Amino acid sequence: SFSISPVKMSEIYTIISGDGIKKEPILITKIEDKNDRFETYESKIEYITSKEQAFLSKTILKDVVLRGTGTRARVRGIELAGKTGTTNNFMDSWFCGFSPTVQTVVWFGNDDNTPMKKGFGTGGRLPAMAFSSFYKKLIKYKPELKRKFDVPKSVIRSKINGRYEYFTHISKPPKIDNSDDANRRKLIF
Repeated sequence: SFSISPVKMSEIYTIISGDGIKKEPILITKIEDKNDRFETYESKIEYITSKEQAFLSKTILKDVVLRGTGTRARVRGIELAGKTGTTNNFMDSWFCGFSPTVQTVVWFGNDDNTPMKKGFGTGGRLPAMAFSSFYKKLIKYKPELKRKFDVPKSVIRSKINGRYEYFTHISKPPKIDNSDDANRRKLIF
């Protein structure tokens, strides 16, 4: 069986929240002794993809919060993106997500790996609700917190079937074929 820790999950999500740059999470940034000597530690970073492609993934994860399995993670007044997760037999559930400046992983499970009680086991329930609660408190505590994601300048915004979608030079918008009928338009991918 495959398992991944919340810390490793957080590292993977930095690719999207960090605009294409994977950043190793570190728990200790500085150790200082009584003689004011200290040692500092920095995260290792790795460039994985362009900020434009990472933004496309970010919009997908925003949709999870707005109208998908993560709707319980929504918070009025701040853009959030994230993904729910649940393991087989409801042994673990989580919500990994982020705002424009803060990334958060919420995990629920039993220490002995037994399944959680019915109704508690999906990532869209308790983890998403805990995530939402955290961000509600965070924006009250830090009202200056950035609230909207930046859209890279080279990202293309197109209206498709009445809804705005984003595209890049790699993930191009579909062409519209109007040749059949002026009233019926077809998307060509």
